[in-house]
Order: sequence, then structure tokens, then C-alpha cells
Amino acid sequence: MKTPANVILIGFMGSGKTRVAGLLSRKLGFQFLDMDRLIEEKERMPVADIFRVKGEDFFRSLERDLVRELTSKERQVIATGGGAWLDGENRSRLLAGGWCAWLKAGPEQVWDRVKARLSERPILAAAPDPILKIRELMESRRIAYEMAPVHIETDDRTPEEVAEELMSRLSKDHPFDLSELQK
Repeated sequence: MKTPANVILIGFMGSGKTRVAGLLSRKLGFQFLDMDRLIEEKERMPVADIFRVKGEDFFRSLERDLVRELTSKERQVIATGGGAWLDGENRSRLLAGGWCAWLKAGPEQVWDRVKARLSERPILAAAPDPILKIRELMESRRIAYEMAPVHIETDDRTPEEVAEELMSRLSKDHPFDLSELQK
């Protein structure tokens, strides 16, 4: 049985999911969806404020509902939030709902990518040593992220290079018929 025609990008904050998903969606002619942005639009506040005002449990509930909704459709490139994959129910639905790829980045690369917008990353902003916090979080998530069938390194690569590698892997893996979809 073929995988539903969705590409789902998972990974840690700053791994490039949103930028790469936007590029890949244009290459495939698929709809681009960023889960965090969709939740922000629904709640009319940034994710950091949702966490602060309504709590993580509330946010994770919204995330589970959104995963259910998005995985019922096709022809999408979905950039998940960094923690969405950690929830077992989400992970099962995402694996069943599309071709999942883990965008991997090292702690220093993540820090370089997120430090300019630290206000959007309350966990890191509150940490005395943000790089140490990134390492700890990455290690605690590593086993879950490794469950993704595809792993793509993003360190020292442009989003365009990562998107091209994903296109190459899609052509090689054939999770769904690209020739039919790109007409």
C-alpha cells in the first residue's frame, strides 16, 4: 500500500522545517502548512504566549487535533512543531499520514539559527546556558526522532540544498507517484 501523498517534516527547533517545507511544497505543487503558524492563527497569539497563558497541555491538545485534521488530507508538505512528533498518538498518525523525514541539526547550528529570535523560544530564553539546554532537549528527543524513516542532515546546508535532497529521496523511495502529482 502506498503512503498518502503528504510530506511531513519533523525535527528540533531551528532544523529548517518551515523554510524547507515551503521550498519543497513549491517543487511538488503541494500545499504548504506550518503547524505552529496554524495554531497561532487559530488562537490569535504566538506559540510562546499560548504556552505562557494557556499552558503546554492546552497547546499539545490543539496540536493533536491539528495532526488528526491534516493527516486526513493529501498533497501537503507539513512542517510540524518541534515537539509534535514526541506524542505517540501524533507520531502514529503522522507515520500513517505521509512520508516522514527528520531534519537533523547539531546544537551549535540550532543556536545560530534561533538566537536572533530568542523571545519566541521561552525555554531557551530562560536557560542560563542555552546551548546546554539545546543539547539536553535534543538528547531527550533523539530516540523519538530516530523513528522517522528518513533522516536528512541540515548542518551547513542551505534550505534549497535540503529541499533538493528531499526531492531526490522522494524520487528514489517512491512513497507515492510523483509523476501523477506534478501534472
